[in-house]
This record gives sequence, structure tokens and C-alpha cells, in this order.
Amino acid sequence: MLISEQRASKNRSRVKNEKTKNTEDIQKVLSICDQIINLDCKDKLSEKYARFIRAVCYSEKEKWYDAFKDLKDLGYEDYWIYKQKRKYTGLYDEMISCNLKDCDIEENSDIFHTYLSNCHKIYDCIFKIMDFLIVEDENLRISHYTTKKTVEKLLFDNSPLRMCSMATANDPSEGRVIYEFLEHPEWYDAVIGKNKLQCFVTCFTFDSNCLNHFRLYGKENEKEATGVSLGFEAEAFDCLISDQLKFEEKTLFFEKYKKAHLFRCLYIYPVTKDIISIGHTEYEEIKEDWEVLTKDKMCTMFEKEKKIVSEENMKEIRTKMNEMQKNINNFINIEENKINIEENKIIIDENKAKRIEIVSKMLLNLSYIVKHAAFKEEQESRLFYIVKLNSTKSYIKFCDNSRKMYVEYDLPMEKLKKITFAPKTTEYLLLKDRLELFDGFETVECVQSKLPIA
Repeated sequence: MLISEQRASKNRSRVKNEKTKNTEDIQKVLSICDQIINLDCKDKLSEKYARFIRAVCYSEKEKWYDAFKDLKDLGYEDYWIYKQKRKYTGLYDEMISCNLKDCDIEENSDIFHTYLSNCHKIYDCIFKIMDFLIVEDENLRISHYTTKKTVEKLLFDNSPLRMCSMATANDPSEGRVIYEFLEHPEWYDAVIGKNKLQCFVTCFTFDSNCLNHFRLYGKENEKEATGVSLGFEAEAFDCLISDQLKFEEKTLFFEKYKKAHLFRCLYIYPVTKDIISIGHTEYEEIKEDWEVLTKDKMCTMFEKEKKIVSEENMKEIRTKMNEMQKNINNFINIEENKINIEENKIIIDENKAKRIEIVSKMLLNLSYIVKHAAFKEEQESRLFYIVKLNSTKSYIKFCDNSRKMYVEYDLPMEKLKKITFAPKTTEYLLLKDRLELFDGFETVECVQSKLPIA
């Protein structure tokens, strides 16, 4: 045997041994995870980590359904699964397959594979539009308007943030705009009602000192301009990413362990189909929030934001929106008006209602970040979470005071950089002094807005 052949044989043997060892390691981890999940006395955090690690192991073993089920139980969004497509294509395929199976399309049938191909085209358009909207610049400031009472709970009682149900939102068009754009507003109510789905959202803005926001949000005793704006570094949302999960020096983790992404809102006129703008920050807002930055750095940041709303970007989004609509129409009408030549009669398209349901559910990924252009001045970005109300792993809670459902999540408060009090907020100095007493908050900038209000 030639030396080169001997080396090749040894390499093949080594790779085979490594695969065997890796398989054994994964099986050990799976066993440990199952033990944690099945414990009678377990804390929720341990169970969540065990489920996530188990999903990773299932993906390594290409047990796609089991991996997908664990991830959805944990609340991982479809877009997050799409971002793993390069490494775990089977997981992405399973997500689309489950959507079809949920609508009673028989797996492995000819129609199933035809629908699967069409759904891939639609999903790819949806997620590429979302790629334009994701907040990626970690240096940006993202602000959340709320009440002074809520701020005190967040800062001093370690209370988690909340995603609130959009079923009680003050904007009646919430979730419906993308369906109006497609000229099928009735699809929204049908998919939400039949599937008992609920969307939970936390709203942020790129404007930390906005008079209109202070008048609308965070009111104390229904008095305008008495709330607070919390300014976070966008980097805070990357802190939802865990450390790499390792077992015997072998890294077992998804590309980004990030449960939720922060998306800019896309503002459109649904009837005329005009794409107007994307939530972004203006130079004056950067200047006000980042006094420590040099002028050059502020200009660089502003140039990035200008590119977000550039005509070139808008054109690409319009192209993708039109492509998405074309693919949806092709899919919906794929069997329409087929003629049985022998009997000379129209065959009833029994699956059209199912295709509408499939598409309607896919569009939910976009529906809560596409808003009517009338709200473009809000410059909004959002975290969202869509879940079935009857899901046992959804962790939905109810607030008696506000009469709203909500989901809790943790945002690292050490990434809080600025607190802006509305012009009429009381006890500004007291809250500022209290921050000095708590470790980690000494460097948080506290200011009271000087915006004019009667």
C-alpha cells in the first residue's frame, strides 16, 4: 500500500472514531437533559436551558421534528430558525412542513411536496424583507416609553420586561396592514381566530425625547407628559444570546442563541401599495443621545441610518414585496379552475381554504412589523412573540390592573444608558438619587425633558 493510501486510510479511521465519539457525547447530553426536564422539582430556567440544549443535540442527530418542537415550546421565532438555515437546513424544512401538516396536508403526498416548494419561495421573500428590518448596529440607542412606577419596578425590584398582547392595542389596524396590502384583509381574522393565536409585543423607538410619545405613553393618573423614556444600547438585545454551550471541548450550539430579534417597523400605504419608510434614527437624535461620541462617529452612525431609508433600499423592499405577492397569488390559485376535459366540468378546489390558511400563518411573521404609514413619525422598532393560547409552554400571564395578557422576558438592565423624564414627571431628582444607591446604575444618565407643553 502506498504511503498516501495509508494516510488516507488513517484519516478515514480517525474521522469515523471522532463521529462515533461525538454521537456518544450527544447521547449523554440528551440523557442528562431528559433527566432535568422530567424532574418533579425543577426551576423554569433549568428546564429552558435543558430544552434548548436538547434541541441542539436533536439537530446534530438530524431529528428535525423533535428539535423544532422543543424550540417552538421555548418560543423561538420562525425568523430565528430561518437564520440557522445554512447549518441546519432540515430544521428550516421541518418548520415549513409543520405548517402544512397543521393545515391537514398529508405528508409525503404529491400535493405536499408541491406545496412545500411553493412555501419555500414565499417564506424566502418574507424573511429577506425581515433581513432589511432587523436592527444590527449595536451602537444605536433604542428607547422604551413607560410609567414611572414601571421604571421603579424594573430598576429596584428586578422585575422583568413585558411583551403585551396586541389584542388590546390602541391601533385597530395592528397586524392587518400586510393583509390589506395583499387585498385580503379577511385572512387576518380567519387565521388568528381559527388557530387561537396571540401576538405579544414590546415597542421601542429611536427617539428618546419625543413630545408625542410623552403625551401618549406612560401617563400617570391619565395626565400627559408624566412618563419616562428608558434608553438602551441596541447591544442589549445581543445579550439575549447565551454563552456557547460546550461538552467535552466540543461546541454544540446554534449560530446565535437568540430567542427574539429587534425589528424596525416598515411603514406602507396598503391601498396604494406605496412603501414609505422604515423606523430609523435622525442625526439630531443621535447627537442628543450620544454626547460622548465625536462628530465623525456620529456622522458615521447617521450615514448608516440614512442607508436604511435610502431609495435603493426602498426599491429592493418593494421588489421583494411584489415578488412575495406574486408567489402568494400563484400558490393560492395553483389548482383554480382546473377542467376535467373528459366530463367537461370544473373540479372544485377543495384545498384552497387550506392554502389560504397556510399563507395567512406565514404572513404573521411580517404582520406586526408592517404598519400604516400614518404612524411613520413614531420611528418604531419591536420585539414580538407569536404563540397559541392553548400552548402549555407559552408562559402567558394576566394583569388584573391593566386587564391585559403579557409574556415576561429579561433584558439586561446594565445596558440601560439614559433615563429621560417627561416634562411634567414628578420626583425626578428623587429617582436620580436612588440610582446612586444601586450598583450598576451610577453611570446612567438622568435628564428631564425640556420640551414645551402646556
